[in-house]
Formats: sequence, structure tokens, C-alpha cells
Amino acid sequence: NPLSTLLRCSKCDTAMVMRRTVVKGTEYIYYYCRNSWCKTVGTSVNMVIEDLLQHLRHELAKIDVEYEPEEKSLLPSIKQQLEQAQKKLKTFETRRDNIHDFLEDGTYTKEKFMDRMNKLDEEENQLIELINELNQRLSSEKERDSNQNQIIPAISNALEVFELGDARQKNILLKSFIHKIMYTRESKKEDFQLKVTYIQ
Repeated sequence: NPLSTLLRCSKCDTAMVMRRTVVKGTEYIYYYCRNSWCKTVGTSVNMVIEDLLQHLRHELAKIDVEYEPEEKSLLPSIKQQLEQAQKKLKTFETRRDNIHDFLEDGTYTKEKFMDRMNKLDEEENQLIELINELNQRLSSEKERDSNQNQIIPAISNALEVFELGDARQKNILLKSFIHKIMYTRESKKEDFQLKVTYIQ
């Protein structure tokens, strides 16, 4: 079973299994939910696997469009900006002390002192917002690079060699980058749906 433990019923989260039946001398193989009380309707194994391969081709095309091969990672630039912002944030305590010193030695009036402190607080808040934004961008870029460096080669390799392996080899190959595949089909009148979750 190439989808062993990967293909799961969306109603009860039970692993789908293969069943063989012979009708008038013709063998049919399909996936079904082994829970007797579950109403999920089974589908031909070939149809499910072909739909999965189509999904992988679509996913690969989508990622290729989003991440051009020659496109450089933004991680170094974001990390540099974040380091500079964090270094600047550490200077605010000293700058506050200096403003207090100017008040005490008479350089600043109380009005000017309050004005400088308010401006410093505003500048600090803006810097904190920038640091939060950079941290979010850093997280997104790491995920982006992970997709580019891991998911693309894994899917490409799976599509290239899938037909060459036996069921066990196909299962091992798919488990290297797929976490699970949720299967949904509530009646024979409707088409089945697959929802693929990838290993992060």
C-alpha cells in the first residue's frame, strides 16, 4: 500500500486501507475506511493516487512560481537590519540618563526635558515596532527558504521516480515529506477530496 498510514479518513482520522474485490472476473482495488460505523465512501486506489500526483505537480508548479531559482534569500539582509535595530534599542537607557543630566545641570528647562523625553519614547516605540516586524519577516523568510530547499527537491524526486518503485518504496518516499493526506467523500454522488499536509 503506497499510502499506508498516510491516507486518513477526514471523519474519524482512521488510516484508510486497501480492499480487493472481484466482480465478474475483474479485480477492483479501492481505499475504504475500516471503521464499520463510518459513512465515508471508498474510491479506486488508482484514482486516489493519480489525484495525489496531480496535487503534487500543482504544488511544485506553485512553489516554482513563488520562488525563482536565481532569487537570493533575504535572510542575511533581514538579520543585519534586526541586529542594527537591537543595538540601537540598547542605547535608549543611556540617552534617557543624558536627558536627565541636562535637566539637573540646568541645560534643559522642564518643558524642554519633557519634550525630549516624549520624542525619545516615540522613537523607542517606533523602533520596537520595527523589531517586531523584522522578527515576523525573519520567520516568514526562514519558512520560505525551508520550502525552497526541502519541499521542491522532495516533490520533484517523488514525481520522477514514483512509478519506478514498489508500494513499500513509494510509501517511504512519500513519508519523507508528507505528514498526512486527509480523504473526504460523503456519498457516491460526489467526488472525493484530498488535503495534503507537509512535514515542516
